[in-house]
Amino acid sequence: EKGEVERLAPAGETGSGQSKTDEEKRLSDIVAKMNDLFAGELTEADFVGYVKTMETKLLENGALAEQAASNSEEQFGLGDFKSIFADTVVDGMEAHNNIAKQLLSDERIFAAMQGMMASAVYKAFRAQSSAS
Repeated sequence: EKGEVERLAPAGETGSGQSKTDEEKRLSDIVAKMNDLFAGELTEADFVGYVKTMETKLLENGALAEQAASNSEEQFGLGDFKSIFADTVVDGMEAHNNIAKQLLSDERIFAAMQGMMASAVYKAFRAQSSAS
């Protein structure tokens, strides 16, 4: 049967594409799913930062480590994960609020953090520009 022809966009400069690492692909998939679930002014950086923080905190939990070692992925998700995940969400919210409150109420802490972040962000931008 005849149908509409969907034209492909032309290729860019030769060698300009970059493959995603497994971690970037995994995070990209998570961000896409989160974009479908959440409303509001949330950026990819918001989602990636949140996912990495939550994952790190959950990986600190010994009970989850034991359950992951002795169960299938499906069984693992049905165990204690839901309650531990909920506790981690609340704890994370409290921790972030505590950090923000201290940053905004103590000029010394704010200045120290500002200096550290300026250095880190500057170096990241420089690394990006030298890689391209």
